[in-house]
Parts: sequence; structure tokens; C-alpha cells
Amino acid sequence: MRTRYASAMLAFILLVACNRNGNEGITFSIDIDAIGQQYSQELLQSASRMLRRRVIAIAAQQDIQMQETDVQVEEDGTNLTVQISDEDMRQQLATEMRDPFTMQFMEEVPLDMAEVIVAETQGFKSIPLTEEDIAWLHIAHQDENGAQVLITFTENGAAQKRELFAERIEQNIGIFVRGMPVYKMLVESDDAEEDTLTINIPHAELAEVFVDDVNVGLRTTFSVVE
Repeated sequence: MRTRYASAMLAFILLVACNRNGNEGITFSIDIDAIGQQYSQELLQSASRMLRRRVIAIAAQQDIQMQETDVQVEEDGTNLTVQISDEDMRQQLATEMRDPFTMQFMEEVPLDMAEVIVAETQGFKSIPLTEEDIAWLHIAHQDENGAQVLITFTENGAAQKRELFAERIEQNIGIFVRGMPVYKMLVESDDAEEDTLTINIPHAELAEVFVDDVNVGLRTTFSVVE
């Protein structure tokens, strides 16, 4: 049986780039790349949910009580306006969203060979499979036990994935988003043969957060409308 687990750190992934704008809110213009064009409406909905989550997280950091229904996100074409009256929150949202999106596959190695050490006991080293090789994510199945997320790769990425996984059967590989560990899996022979990769996330809500945030990070660029 596969030994796979998802980290709660998925809920804290930060995905898009932006600046600040306005006195009562921030308006973002969303540029969707060529691959993302076929998913444009889905991406706008994902971006709206992602922005709500980020505002709620910032509010919690500042000990402000907010619910998702308290956050207004207005859609106008490819523009999304987030209504935030607090200037500090607007600035923090803008600052946190500037970092570029990264997604890195890493192999587990002895600590003395590691580039990254997790929980002081697990060492990981990069392999040449990154966000540049991923096309899209979607939830393939979900029930009370969690969700299966299907990772689709680009043509070159799929070939790279098959080769890298074939060399690492019965070894552990971790997935890191923005440098944070979010998933660890034991590579099996089936994984090396498939063009896609299915990962199991124990909570459906967490899977939606992961899929939203990764797709938005992969396929969109945010800029502030002055």
C-alpha cells in the first residue's frame, strides 16, 4: 500500500504576485497564460476563493475576527477587487503576494546530503522537476475520506517525470510549494509509468485549497490596478 501523506502546511501556501492600491480595497488585474486560457472562468473563481482565504489569514494574524462571508471580492472581467478598509491589512496582503510561485519535487536523502531538512529528521535534495513542468491540477475524486488530486504535466514534464520516478522506485519524494513541504510519497512502479501523478489528501477542503492555489500560481499573474 502506498505511504502518502499531506501536510497541513498546504493551507498556508501563498500564490500570486501583487502590489497595493486604493483607499478601501485593492483591485487586481489577472493575466492568464496560454495554458490557462481554457480554464479562465475556473481560474477566476479559484483566485476569488484564494484571495478570501488570504484576507482571513491576515486578519487572524492581527487578531481580527473574520469569516469567509465577511470578505467581499467583486469580479469585473479579469479584474478582482478585494474590499479591505484596514490599510495595514492591504499592505500586508500586497507584501505577502509579491513572491513568485515555486513548486519543487525533491528526493529524500541522508541529512548530510540534504539541501532542505524537515522536522530535523528528514533530508531532501532537488530533482529537475518543478512548476515549469506542471500544466494543471484537478480533483479527480473526493468523499468523506478525503480527495484524490490529479497532477497533469506538460509534454516535456511528463517525460521528465517518468524518467526521474523510474530511477527512484521505492524511494521517497517530497513536493514543496514556496519552499514549504506539502506532500511526501513512496514512488511505486505505476508512478513511473504514468504521464500524470495522483496524490491523496486526507481532507477534501484542504485539497480544494491546494488545487486552487497551485493552479492560480501556475497559470496567472496578478498586477494592481492603480
